[in-house]
Amino acid sequence: MPWFDKPPSVHGISATSLLLLAAAVTVVYAVVEHLRGPVVPRPLDGRGRRLNNAPIAVFCALLVMFQVLSLAKGVQKQTGSYSLAADVVSDPTGSRCGLAGRILVETNPEAGTLHTVPGPDEPVSTGFTVDGLPPTGPGSLRDTDGAGDHDPGVTGTGPHGGRVLGSWSPDDQHTGELRTPWYGLPAAAKDGSAPLVLGVAGQVGSGTSLALEFLRGGQIVDTEEPSGSDGAVTATADPLGTASTGRGWRDVRLDLAGTEAATADAVRVVATDQALGQTGWIAVAEPRVPRLTPLTTLVGDSPGYLDWPTAFPSPCLRPYGIHRGVAETPTYRILADTQQREVGDNWGWPSTGGPQGWIDPLARQRVLPTYLQGAWDFDWGQLRMLEPYAPGGAPDVTPGTRTMWGWEQVGTIGDAPEDPPPDRP
Repeated sequence: MPWFDKPPSVHGISATSLLLLAAAVTVVYAVVEHLRGPVVPRPLDGRGRRLNNAPIAVFCALLVMFQVLSLAKGVQKQTGSYSLAADVVSDPTGSRCGLAGRILVETNPEAGTLHTVPGPDEPVSTGFTVDGLPPTGPGSLRDTDGAGDHDPGVTGTGPHGGRVLGSWSPDDQHTGELRTPWYGLPAAAKDGSAPLVLGVAGQVGSGTSLALEFLRGGQIVDTEEPSGSDGAVTATADPLGTASTGRGWRDVRLDLAGTEAATADAVRVVATDQALGQTGWIAVAEPRVPRLTPLTTLVGDSPGYLDWPTAFPSPCLRPYGIHRGVAETPTYRILADTQQREVGDNWGWPSTGGPQGWIDPLARQRVLPTYLQGAWDFDWGQLRMLEPYAPGGAPDVTPGTRTMWGWEQVGTIGDAPEDPPPDRP
């Protein structure tokens, strides 16, 4: 929908400014009419009464029209992908499971890593080293949330797809240049059934550069220069929904269908680092084309922990149940998009009595890359598989009834459990 992230505006002029101007004109008109003095009112017939009430009806009609046109704009902009309005119209029974039915999951990112092929020139790596990353902070191997913090209860974050080459160095004067080997480009990337994905960390621009070159018949036929933020989806837990614009790991996702790059046979990564200082570095993983599995196939009918904004557009996903006071252990968790992620996450915090109070001690959360069909680079939300620290099942519950006085006490809650080991949250 238009203006989903900012106040409505047209050509840089905000709607509030237009309304303020209209209000000023109205005030001037009212002052002029007041100075002209009273006018002897004429009896109103039926037509006059309708005209007196017309402004209210007109304003209500304009408001409804604005809302409908906003939804229509969202449908038009997201044609070929998912929008709530289009889903309601095209699938009123929910048979496709709404948003969840359009989500694809990369269950094994390393499996999609591209293989090297012979090329017309040799690779160059000066100042870039394997795992050349800062020891701590955003982009490090310890970074799980995109801001540099480490949560041992979250896995699957950081670079995906083969080895990592980075230019970070403790030397502030360090620079580097990188031209990777050529990688064969599979058909899935050419026909648009999957994107070409490149893991990136550090800064792009302000002294560093990043490009992907596409080769056909020994000649470079196209070059893409991603900004590192536009068209990128975070590869971290990103609880605030802001990590894709930082220096943490994110995936640059390119839809090659219909472009000159789709005719190429191979691709390589070219990066330079001429920036100085501890923050002037860049790192890349090997490019990959993900092998995708539908979300509904992966989770099936298993119970899930759904942050509250995610349940509305995905009606067929089953939240964990509670039977006789005992909750099912969910097998996965779904977080909201970047606009609502923090809000959706807050309600489940242990400090607010939420489900994370008992889920976090039971299972670690493994983040899996996910993709929205038709909009590969849109961060629709996040999927985390919940992997129990230890096998276990539901406790045995013996049903029964008992009548008691309110002041009676039967049994105790038991001793407090031992503290978890340091590598547990």
